[in-house]
Amino acid sequence: MDKYCHECHGSESPTLEEFRMNREKFINLDLWPRMDRYEYLMVFVNGEDMGSLTRRLDDGENTEDHKPGSMYKYMGKTEAERAENLKVFKGWIGYWSLESPHTLEQKIESEWLESVLIGEEMEQTSLEDEVNKILSAIKAPKN
Repeated sequence: MDKYCHECHGSESPTLEEFRMNREKFINLDLWPRMDRYEYLMVFVNGEDMGSLTRRLDDGENTEDHKPGSMYKYMGKTEAERAENLKVFKGWIGYWSLESPHTLEQKIESEWLESVLIGEEMEQTSLEDEVNKILSAIKAPKN
């Protein structure tokens, strides 16, 4: 991260909130949301902007069009270096979902509703309980 990310996402960068309030200003300065400390990075791993980091760093293997995320090209000077750095990120994060929390909730809701409509037996829990259980598992810190 020091080598390839902190020039644009370092200590001079705004927090995600600051970036959202003054997006155009920071884009013109080539400063993007701060990720130089654990608490700032975690917003993109399992916080309010969960999934955005994985979508941007993805090599395209997980998408229908096989198009890499917008930041993949910055993960190294060669394809081999980018692939190795991506492997480190994937190991560190522990799961690799390109889903946003909203999309994931919709998918869970759809699967839950489908199972009810086709008559599968389900625990006596609400959809909200099911969504919260799955999101909690995804957001659990990985060691």
